[in-house]
Amino acid sequence: MSIEDRAETIAVAVAVMFFVIFIAFIGYICWAEATADTIILRDDGQSYACQTSRISPAPHDCKPVKEKRS
Repeated sequence: MSIEDRAETIAVAVAVMFFVIFIAFIGYICWAEATADTIILRDDGQSYACQTSRISPAPHDCKPVKEKRS
């Protein structure tokens, strides 16, 4: 096996490994967003619906919500 053949084999192996890692990363991001939870935060009579996820457990993307009074 010549040096050129080995270099080509290594280049293909590196490309395949990069592709597999990239697909795994995209899958992890999608899974983490799919498992996001909604929490309600209250501040001086105003309520906010916020998202948390496994990637970022801190509340983010908060939107004000109106509460029904019974």
